[in-house]
Order: sequence, then C-alpha cells, then structure tokens
Amino acid sequence: MENNIKETAGTAVGNGGFISSITRYIPQGVPCLVIVVGLFWYIGHHMGVPNMLNNIIHTSHELLHNTVLTLWVTE
Repeated sequence: MENNIKETAGTAVGNGGFISSITRYIPQGVPCLVIVVGLFWYIGHHMGVPNMLNNIIHTSHELLHNTVLTLWVTE
C-alpha cells in the first residue's frame, strides 16, 4: 500500500514534466533579471524614466551622504 502511494505521489509531482523540461535550459539568474527589469519598467512606465532615475540618484546620494560620508568626516 505504501509503495502505491509513493508511486502515485511521484507521478503527481510531475517528474520530467513540461515545466521542468523548460526550466532545465534557463540559467538560474535569468528569472531574477526578468523580475528586476520588469519592476524598473513598471515604475519607469508610471513615473517616467527621467523622474525615476532622478529619484534613484538623489535617494542614493542622500543615503550615502547621511551614512558613509558623515561617519567618515566625523572620525
């Protein structure tokens, strides 16, 4: 009885199914890149690319200035 359950569970998971045959050929970092590019595209589409880049640059400069440069100057 237990062997029958294990065999059924193994076939239900889909050993060698369509999705696993496609994902075998996709490198591991590609889904992450697709998500990041999609996120930036979505934000840029709604904000506008110049506004998005301006906001990113000003935020990173402010964070850098308030953390690293302030600590470096005070020591």
